[in-house]
Amino acid sequence: MTVERVDVLINGGGIGGIALAYILGHFGHRVMLVEQSARECPQNGADLLKPSGIKILRRFGLLDDILREGGLMRDKVRVFHDSELLSTVDYSVASDLGFFILIPCEKLRRLLMKKVEQMSSAQILFETRISEYKKDAAGNVIEVRLSDGRTVLPTVVVGADGANSFVRSQILGIEVEQERISYAAPMSFCSVPLTPSVRECNRLYVHSTHGLAYFYPLDGHTRLVISFPAEEMSALLADKSRGALVARLRRFVTGESADALDQIVESTEFRQIPIKRMNIKTYYKNNVALMGDAIHNINPITGQGMNLAIEDAAELARCLDVSLRGEKALADALLVYQETRHPINEAVVSYGHAMTMSFPDKVAFARNFNVTLQTSGRDPEQLERVAHAALPAVSAA
Repeated sequence: MTVERVDVLINGGGIGGIALAYILGHFGHRVMLVEQSARECPQNGADLLKPSGIKILRRFGLLDDILREGGLMRDKVRVFHDSELLSTVDYSVASDLGFFILIPCEKLRRLLMKKVEQMSSAQILFETRISEYKKDAAGNVIEVRLSDGRTVLPTVVVGADGANSFVRSQILGIEVEQERISYAAPMSFCSVPLTPSVRECNRLYVHSTHGLAYFYPLDGHTRLVISFPAEEMSALLADKSRGALVARLRRFVTGESADALDQIVESTEFRQIPIKRMNIKTYYKNNVALMGDAIHNINPITGQGMNLAIEDAAELARCLDVSLRGEKALADALLVYQETRHPINEAVVSYGHAMTMSFPDKVAFARNFNVTLQTSGRDPEQLERVAHAALPAVSAA
């Protein structure tokens, strides 16, 4: 039986877990990441890197690699409500970085994965899961047995294992169903041929009857994200001709995107995106910490799901580095992590919720639309104002 000592055992190889492994490996700590899926198995995720996430990856020397992998730099998004232009968000003005990047989450994850696999202090075990674990009298995880027969003795365990986190539910015993809100209007997406309007600028359309359409370029195609109330969505997608869907979209999508609408044809396939709202109260206990979708779910209208996971990874890595180098007790370091990340995540999650729930009222939607937050600004005072001003957490289900 193989027994290995590691500084950090990460459960979950999504974008957040891989980013955490990369940053901790960059710091020289012994990291083991376990992922139950095969190496070749793709993972779904967002396509958008905003300035706060880009700056983290740039700090670790990855920006040029991202651009070489096909990451597309953009600086403008046009936002419409009921066919009227509400805002042209100009990142060159609204953010200190000046741009955002479109890149599939899976492509970025694989780039980071290759970087981690080149590190002497880090390793990734695919098709592997936690099968057993042992705690000491204080509740710290002191031993983990993996499905491949290894025994791991970790200093810290991190759950980066998504919305249905094993670490959160089984190791920490945290139940989240009462905190997690499902939205009545699901999202779906498709890819169609790229058109001049999409090549020119990203466009987001919302409609007072809870309709949404977002057009942006991705890997030489147009990615179209749509959202309608569940029953309507089901009926629209049941029409295999796609004629009903196109007619519905033309009710609020302006002529600026007519060329993209023309590309939606009978063969256009849509995949659903589950969307929920959550930000749990507790991010850690003893020597176990959580991050990414294990602690928060966010409405994709903000375009910040991947961003928040990378931000969590950077802050958690910073706090763990301080502790692992003996400069601060682990409990104190993880408290800093929670106190730093929780209010930011709460503000952004609440921001997405407020926008989504105000679709029917143009004035309310305009009031809730915040250019600073939309471009991933992290000013503490503004974050606090947004969190406190957010609409009440009424059930969206």
